[in-house]
Amino acid sequence: AVVQLDDKQVRLGRIATDAARQVGGQHATEVMTLQGQAVLPPQATQVISAPLAGFVQNVRVAPGQALSPGQPVALLFSSALMEMQREWVQASVGLKQANERLAREEQMAADGIVAEARVREARHAQVQAQVGLDERQAALRMAGYGTAQLAQLGAQPQVQPTLDVRASLAGTVIEVTAVAGQRVEAGAPLVRLARPGPMTLELQATMAQSARIKPGAAVGVQGCRSVGRVQAIAPVIRESNQTTTILVKVPDAASCLRPNQAVSAQVALGELPGTAVPGPASAVL
Repeated sequence: AVVQLDDKQVRLGRIATDAARQVGGQHATEVMTLQGQAVLPPQATQVISAPLAGFVQNVRVAPGQALSPGQPVALLFSSALMEMQREWVQASVGLKQANERLAREEQMAADGIVAEARVREARHAQVQAQVGLDERQAALRMAGYGTAQLAQLGAQPQVQPTLDVRASLAGTVIEVTAVAGQRVEAGAPLVRLARPGPMTLELQATMAQSARIKPGAAVGVQGCRSVGRVQAIAPVIRESNQTTTILVKVPDAASCLRPNQAVSAQVALGELPGTAVPGPASAVL
């Protein structure tokens, strides 16, 4: 409907007018508003699991906390850890004895006291001892033992029942499943992290809407400065609501979005015919 204003109404309303100016080469862009959800791609999440069976003595992180590589997330009490340390100490002592025996047999063979077969036998025993130590050392490293801890265990062979479970990568805690006092099995999830990086939007569109959207189209999200891009259009239809999913990747989305957050996005469809007429947003009623 056309609304007519007289001079008095224009003056009281402080309405200013100006002649429209055409700007060559500039075209308005048609956009479509879609609703959806921010989700983390599978490669952006990391699960920190218990390396051994045991009891959770202490949880050292909370949801929303930023973690750096090597930062402890939980303290685990494990009898299996003590057994692994004991086996490593025994294997370390066994290798030391095998090295001493090999050196002694080689010296005696050089002096002509023993046959060369004794040297070969000692060398085989030394190789077996080295393999046994490497195997137990690899098991301790998988449990989270570092070089400094192994060196300390070698200098002071005293087994410890507790282990700090640490984050291997930087990220933000999005879920803590461990509880102090809980018994966990090896491989049980303790903490789930979100690594920094692009976040994916899953927008819902009807068949008619998705037919107008092209891969690579620009996508604006309310509250985000970065411009996203359409990555793909799902080839299947949801049975529940007969919509398809538009996948959008938004750089630096962690600064403006949270996982599972509902979003409203504007998808660029293309240029409108004609020439654009620039003007302030406040001039649009």
